[in-house]
Amino acid sequence: MLQTESYTRILLLLIHSVKRYRPMASKDYQLNRRGFIKGATTTALAGGLAPNLVLGSSSNNPLGGGIRKETFDFDKPYNRLGTNCFKWDSQLARFGSDKFEIGMGIADMDFKTAPCIGEALAERCQHENWGYLSSTESLKEAIKDWNQTRYGIDVSMESITIAAGVHPGLIAALTTVAPPGSKVLMNTPTYNGFYSDLRHSRTLANENKMLIDQDHSYYIDWDDFESRLTADTHAML
Repeated sequence: MLQTESYTRILLLLIHSVKRYRPMASKDYQLNRRGFIKGATTTALAGGLAPNLVLGSSSNNPLGGGIRKETFDFDKPYNRLGTNCFKWDSQLARFGSDKFEIGMGIADMDFKTAPCIGEALAERCQHENWGYLSSTESLKEAIKDWNQTRYGIDVSMESITIAAGVHPGLIAALTTVAPPGSKVLMNTPTYNGFYSDLRHSRTLANENKMLIDQDHSYYIDWDDFESRLTADTHAML
């Protein structure tokens, strides 16, 4: 079983049903919805500052067994030029080297893959037949254990569904909780790919436009955010 923790990128997807939403009273829970979201954002940003990663991998079998821990350095750059890399090679071919200096396109990493992942893939490739697996239970167990260890959240195995990618998963989730024509709350500017997910799920963007402070940093307009939690807004992305 592969178990990894990544502090460098945290993608937070919060989907909730506004119809089922009941604001929590501060006196009962010592928490309100604005405080909760602010706290979640702070936690995510704090986690994103850690430069190193503790990795675990199976000592013998990538699908189960003991865990080996090691430190991985995210600060050492890895040159991906000339490797058919979409982030770098495609952009250089399109814009030319004299107009392209910083890769700020697709969210692709510029450090080496964790050693335990490469080892597990190499071991699996030695089997020389890569047909359908009979079960994904070991992957679900890893997801459950990671959430319990990292966040103290008890996720039931039955609630985990494996998706083929980020966008198919988002489209399926939006289709489940947001009827066609309903709105999806988003902090903008945001990843443009999310708008394709809205089109495929036949939902509409409810844009909470972020503000810019004197340091040219974005921050959430919380008053506008709360005003957009309307009855026809069924999800937040």
